[in-house]
Amino acid sequence: MHDGGHSYILIDHCPFCGKILPESKRNQWFNELEELGLDDPMSDIKNIPEKYKIEKRLHE
Repeated sequence: MHDGGHSYILIDHCPFCGKILPESKRNQWFNELEELGLDDPMSDIKNIPEKYKIEKRLHE
């Protein structure tokens, strides 16, 4: 924001069909990777197991 505040937009419906989106799996993703020893997976992307990579899931 230009005034220095924080802003975000919560998208809870599909912008294309209008259906309610499923619950976020973000926290689960980070928690499971932390249990595997990846405390900062965003800086250690090469070591993320394949089953946690979205690119693979999108093409199945």
